[in-house]
Amino acid sequence: MERDAGQGKLARLLKGARQPPIPVTLPGGVRVLMRSLSRADIQECLGGAIARFSSLGIPYDSPFLVDHLQDELLNQMLYRALRDPDDPERTAAGDASELRDHLVAARAGRPIRPVRRRVRRR
Repeated sequence: MERDAGQGKLARLLKGARQPPIPVTLPGGVRVLMRSLSRADIQECLGGAIARFSSLGIPYDSPFLVDHLQDELLNQMLYRALRDPDDPERTAAGDASELRDHLVAARAGRPIRPVRRRVRRR
């Protein structure tokens, strides 16, 4: 049985079945489109997040960097999902670093408070 140009039946049936991007308005009134990401897209996002830390000379497998790795993964996902409303084939940002420069970390500005344990005296 021959395959059509290396694609299986499922790939041929689902070709072009991706949901259309939806319009969203970002803070400041900026209008963009947001498209869904495939599993392959998300794997590329993880590769981009790891590459970011590697380029900075930071070991990405450090347990202390889990939150930062998740933040960068989200940045990579937003970069790929946000689209230019005039041309949905183009990303809204030129690259992930352009988008990163305009995002504010959710944890920024929150003071770190020490954990105080109550000691019962008898």
